[in-house]
Amino acid sequence: MRESDTRELPVYGSHMSTASFHTGSRCPRKKLMPSRSNEDIKHRKVTCHFCEGEHFATNCYKTTNDRVQIVKQNKLCFNCLSNSHQVSLCKSTDVATVSENIIPPSVSRGIRALP
Repeated sequence: MRESDTRELPVYGSHMSTASFHTGSRCPRKKLMPSRSNEDIKHRKVTCHFCEGEHFATNCYKTTNDRVQIVKQNKLCFNCLSNSHQVSLCKSTDVATVSENIIPPSVSRGIRALP
C-alpha cells in the first residue's frame, strides 16, 4: 500500500468522524442521575390522598362517594390524583374514560366494605 492510503486524517471540531460512526464509537454523553433503587422505594412513606393514612389510596376504607367528594374539594385529577392538573390534561398511562356515570380507577379501585 501507499503511505498516503494508510495515514489518518485529523478531525476538526467536536463532531464525530465518519470512521468512528461506522465502527460503533460514541461521543461522550451527559451523566444521568442515578435512579432510585428498589430499597429506596420500599422505604418511602406512602400517604393516602383520601384519609391521610399510611397506605395506598387503592387500599383506603373510604366509600366511592367520599372519594369523589375529596377529589372535588381538593381539586385533584380524577385519573392520577395529582393536584397540578385536571383530568382533561392528564398524561398518565393509566388513563380512564371519564364521564358523569363512570368513576375513574384512581377513585374506585380497591374499594372494600368496612368490617
